[in-house]
Amino acid sequence: MNNNVCRISMASKRIFFSMLLGVAISLPMHAFTVVIDPGHGGDDPGAIGRIAREKTLNLNAALQLGEMIKEAYPEVDVIFTRKTDVFIPLRTRADIANKNKADLFISIHANASDNRNASGAETFVLGTDRMEDNLDIAMRENAVIKLESDYQSSYEGFDPNSIDSYIMFDLMQSDYMNQSLQFATMVQKQFVDSLKRGDRGVRQAAFLVLLRTACPSVLVEMGFISNRDEERFLASEEGRLGITRSIFRAFSQFYRPGKAIPALSSDTIVLPATPEQPLVVQPKPAKPAKPSITYKVQIFSTRSLIKKGDPTFKGLKECTYKKDGVWYKYMYGECKTYDEAKKLQQTVKKKFPDCVVVAFQGDEQIMVKRAIELQKQAKTK
Repeated sequence: MNNNVCRISMASKRIFFSMLLGVAISLPMHAFTVVIDPGHGGDDPGAIGRIAREKTLNLNAALQLGEMIKEAYPEVDVIFTRKTDVFIPLRTRADIANKNKADLFISIHANASDNRNASGAETFVLGTDRMEDNLDIAMRENAVIKLESDYQSSYEGFDPNSIDSYIMFDLMQSDYMNQSLQFATMVQKQFVDSLKRGDRGVRQAAFLVLLRTACPSVLVEMGFISNRDEERFLASEEGRLGITRSIFRAFSQFYRPGKAIPALSSDTIVLPATPEQPLVVQPKPAKPAKPSITYKVQIFSTRSLIKKGDPTFKGLKECTYKKDGVWYKYMYGECKTYDEAKKLQQTVKKKFPDCVVVAFQGDEQIMVKRAIELQKQAKTK
């Protein structure tokens, strides 16, 4: 009797575990989710170049990257923070990633600098290592929160223009730092090895959008829109395709480490540029011409204003003066070069032995030595 009960019990267990295993197998596994974030948008154009706006470059690259991932890995959920030219607050971008339980967050941007020769690609993760070096770019990217009417309450009083606000990042360490650094390194390596872009490295910066995402997160700076050559590359079909393929290859290595990277028919896909108002390139105002250099012979100074034709001038006509405090400095002639002025001085010395050569830049009197240097510099340009 006991043996029979035992056999029944064991059989029941086998059936139970078989059913349980069947249920477990039938349960859908959590799909890998990647959130792609085209930086800026709508009223926030980002950096503006001569032929392109950053918001459009970011969106076109993000959409094409998403298409590549969908084609190669249909099982991956690809979510965009925006698909059109709209403004999305930074906190909302992070919320999209968190609500969808993202496994990876990629924010795509184009860089800009006052130095028009700055070039190359760089990939950022959240952090404060060498924060001072990257503070300007973090401030520029974070400044977009000021387009949000309630940004002070939404971001707990964070001021994107205040250095003090960035101290908070020292107290916040990302739980996903290692994975973020791993993916960022893969992206940067593809940019350099496959696309031959200038290597600005993997760096840390205090980006709000990365702070709020609960998953491995990177911010990619594709290149400098402020650099004419790089802007043309970023705006071209070839450039966009090369950049998106580089990020895609890095994604493949991160998603399926050690596996072969699949070929893509989407290499030939050309996404239409998103509609936007045509750029109006304002011509730079012409720099005002610097006042010309002239030389004169100063004959004497006096506290009194002397009328034209006065015998004091000893027959020199068309003498001029410049008031300097209580003094009236009287001068004769006007020469374009110092050598001409020296010759004139020798003639004037016959009547005014103490006369000297003086120099002017426009109406401003300057040192003779400085005037000579400025004229030399102008000749070498």
